[in-house]
Amino acid sequence: MLEKDYKQTLATLIDTVNWDIVLPEGHEAFFGDNGSISPCTYESRSSPRMRARGRGILYYEETLRAFPRTQDPMGIYTMDFSKTGIGFVASCQFLPEEVVRIVLPTFWARLRITRCTRNNDKRYDSGGSLITWHQPSPEAFETLQPS
Repeated sequence: MLEKDYKQTLATLIDTVNWDIVLPEGHEAFFGDNGSISPCTYESRSSPRMRARGRGILYYEETLRAFPRTQDPMGIYTMDFSKTGIGFVASCQFLPEEVVRIVLPTFWARLRITRCTRNNDKRYDSGGSLITWHQPSPEAFETLQPS
């Protein structure tokens, strides 16, 4: 029952949030590109990454005082996962040390932003290190009250 409510709430949010991410021409390939990622010879990663493309919801949890953020959820596309982090695409810039919550169909997680690269006015490739990982639960959709 809980899993059905979680998935239904997520589906409703995905249908109602603003999807203003601008993917390049031929973006169909973005969503078809799933599976393991071959490590580059110049990369030294502590754990392998897997491409997993899909849609999710992001909430800001901890922001930098000089850059206030909205409490509204935003749509994101996932790019890749590792056992220590998640890469995603969003329509706005994130700053290192911000903490976000990402809600996906099979789990939700809290991340500390570690990188953000601008590709165009409405596409930023971002990534964060995993703080916590959670099974589907109603807490995934709770909005934080400003302090």
